[in-house]
Amino acid sequence: MLLAAWKDNDSTARHALACLDRMGPAVHPALPQIRTTLAQPRRGDNAWGWNVAVDLEIQHTCQTILTRTDTSQAPS
Repeated sequence: MLLAAWKDNDSTARHALACLDRMGPAVHPALPQIRTTLAQPRRGDNAWGWNVAVDLEIQHTCQTILTRTDTSQAPS
């Protein structure tokens, strides 16, 4: 549901990511979209334009999720 909302309306990205950040291992289905978002030159566009603070927040949350996920998958 979060991914669908995010795909339908990019301005929901930071809210969807905030929820995904709290999901732990259940975040795995969202990883491709998180990687794609992080690879974009800008994030956080909405009807009022681009917001640097929102872009940085989205980048940080994406990186946090990916780092946590990569660390949890590391061999013991």
